[in-house]
Amino acid sequence: MTEYAESPESAAAVLAAARDRRGVADRAEAELLRLAVEWASMHSVDSITDAATISERGWGDTGITVAGPGAP
Repeated sequence: MTEYAESPESAAAVLAAARDRRGVADRAEAELLRLAVEWASMHSVDSITDAATISERGWGDTGITVAGPGAP
């Protein structure tokens, strides 16, 4: 549980603190998603040369990359 330096002393202060914490959390989530997109752009399927694939015949899929070199 997070300890705060001082407790809000009014309902408005509590709401302001909650709004502030929500803003911090939202910015952190947005940054996490931005980093996930950055990672994904560095690891596109086109960049994997001899990737392991599985094929689902009869469903129109041609192959799904499931792992790259060295993956178990």
